[in-house]
Amino acid sequence: MKTNSVPQTFRKLMTVGLAIGSLAGPLLAQTPSPSPAPDEPKSQDSDTVKLNPFTVSETQRSPWNSQQTFSGSRVAENIMDVPINISIITSDFIQSVGATNLTDVLNYAGSGVNQRVSYRDDVSIRGFREQLNRDGIAYIGYGNPGYYDVDRIEVIKGPTALVYGNFSSIGGTVNYVTKRPTATSQGESHFSVGSDSFYSADVTQRGPVTQDGRVRYRVTLGGQNYGGYKNEEYENIKAYSGSVDWTVTKEIEMHFDYAHGDNVRRDFNRSLVDPVALTLAPLPADFSTSAPWSKVQSSNDRYRVEAIYQPTKNVTARILGNSFENDYGYQIPQPAGGLNPAQYPNYTSIGQRFLSFALKDKKQDVQADITWKVDIGDVANNRLTAGWANVYTSTVQNLLLAPMPDLQISTPFDQRPGIPPKSTWVYLLDNSVSRSTGWTAYVQDAVTLFHDHLILVAGVRDVPEGATSKGVSTTLPRYGIVYKVNDGLSLYSGYSKSFSPLSGVDLLGTPYRDIYGEDKEVGIKVNSFGGRLFGSVAYFDILNDPVVTQVQVVDPRTGILVFGNQQTGKQTNKGVEVDMGTQLDLGPGQLLGFATYYNADPKDETGMKPARAVSTKMTLFMRYEFKTGPVKGFSIGAGRSEFGSQIGTGIPLEPGYTLYSATLGYTKKNWSVIVNFDNVTNVKDAILGSEANFSVNTERPFSTKVSFAYHW
Repeated sequence: MKTNSVPQTFRKLMTVGLAIGSLAGPLLAQTPSPSPAPDEPKSQDSDTVKLNPFTVSETQRSPWNSQQTFSGSRVAENIMDVPINISIITSDFIQSVGATNLTDVLNYAGSGVNQRVSYRDDVSIRGFREQLNRDGIAYIGYGNPGYYDVDRIEVIKGPTALVYGNFSSIGGTVNYVTKRPTATSQGESHFSVGSDSFYSADVTQRGPVTQDGRVRYRVTLGGQNYGGYKNEEYENIKAYSGSVDWTVTKEIEMHFDYAHGDNVRRDFNRSLVDPVALTLAPLPADFSTSAPWSKVQSSNDRYRVEAIYQPTKNVTARILGNSFENDYGYQIPQPAGGLNPAQYPNYTSIGQRFLSFALKDKKQDVQADITWKVDIGDVANNRLTAGWANVYTSTVQNLLLAPMPDLQISTPFDQRPGIPPKSTWVYLLDNSVSRSTGWTAYVQDAVTLFHDHLILVAGVRDVPEGATSKGVSTTLPRYGIVYKVNDGLSLYSGYSKSFSPLSGVDLLGTPYRDIYGEDKEVGIKVNSFGGRLFGSVAYFDILNDPVVTQVQVVDPRTGILVFGNQQTGKQTNKGVEVDMGTQLDLGPGQLLGFATYYNADPKDETGMKPARAVSTKMTLFMRYEFKTGPVKGFSIGAGRSEFGSQIGTGIPLEPGYTLYSATLGYTKKNWSVIVNFDNVTNVKDAILGSEANFSVNTERPFSTKVSFAYHW
């Protein structure tokens, strides 16, 4: 049964956060600002921006409006100046909607981006399953990571071959940007408590190490517990991370980062499909096919070192090393055959089996970039960027299964069968090892003409034989044009390609083929009225050939129902997407709003809608904050998110659904509190995504959460 007592971990985190906030805040306020060295500018942060084009920093004009990014062309620039569609989700927006994972964020942001499951980051962008990034480096997360050290989330649309080292993304990617050290001492702590035994706490401290501010640091500690809305599920997250920035000289800057995360869970919002009605089975709200010994866990470590050298104002070089290691595993009972045709409440799972899996992942990147800017009189300039990247991956897998007796759903949780004896275990993978390495190079040129009104971009990434699965080299071009009508309005058009090398066979034994993608798009970007109206409108046309789709089919070789990845023919998608925000001074306060709209026409090679492709999505979230009068500091907010239907895996149709939310808040000086009411109409069995007939993920029913924040 669930417990409402605060776990020991969170009592400690809350105590640490409040203690640091109450003690460090006044002390730091009394500490004089570091004196700059004689040969340095007063502000180290300002010097960092001026020093190099590989560091993003800005002063936001609106809490929900951020314009600076590294994700447009591998150098820091304004999103108005790049020929691709990028939207930035700020930390203030994340806190306003009460988001603790990507599912919560995408309920009110990210047009054309949808979560595929509820228990980890697994997204579909413009109809295609894509890998995520953290600080520009691709990573695979096997659990919800927590947002303790995340400063903002960037949603990048279209192929990323000339944006990041990952050249396989066709629909785009989501990039988590972590908090950086600061030249002035500051910190923040958060604590949340909510429905279903939800607790979350984190604390971050940043500031200078040396008096002159040349060495700066950040330390973050966070944890989260969620009991789940089904009695026997849970999720526990623990994480800590740190960063050090060192301005060695005026010409050299170094960044060091480390992060560690742990995620342990049992189930997570899973449901089953009725084999007769082919809809969700009408099971009790607290049902589970799990067992007391069932557990899924992951642990990861990330190391990152970056060195930036700027010998002259117009020449900057960078070298980046990154290592991501993940240890993931589970032992679970799995109803591989789903439910038998018996009617409720006497459901029995069939094909029940014990499944044990272990995976050790290692991914290492080394990247080098150089950018050279040349001014051409007073009306034009040319910026040439070139780079090289080497990627090494290693995977070790163990997979075994054993038969188990079929399970009647009504069997009490603590009376369910234990782990089968080892004599019945069948090893499918035993220390299976796969390794790959490869390097790629790129060059990209951006020419700015007519006093920054016209920007022409062209580039190409070379993927040599050693980086492809078939030993055949390929090149990936990118072209774009931006016409800036004025500082607040840009028109753009872009064309780019992607490539994904694949080896091995799919679940039906068919050898994989390499995947080629092509994207064409045009759009409008707005950042007008002092940043009070911002966003983008885009039309895109994508081709991906062939695609890999998660399916549940009968294997013609054996006649057995199987599930997994199958490579099919080409897939296209055309559509319109809108991400638009506003900030208005109305009456005694200020109104913030953000809306998204997505309407697309995904088709497979037969002209039909492919599985797991949402074609419509509309979201709106608004917050009004009182700035004067007796209610100064109070805020109210509301949100609406509408998702269209999609074809599922193991379920013929995942019906569309609409969610509503509301918020109440209060801010005074350094303190703030927000109360979030999610799914206020208590929509039940809203299907977020599916992986098989025994693994259908649903949205949470009505829930509440109270979050406290203190900044010093």
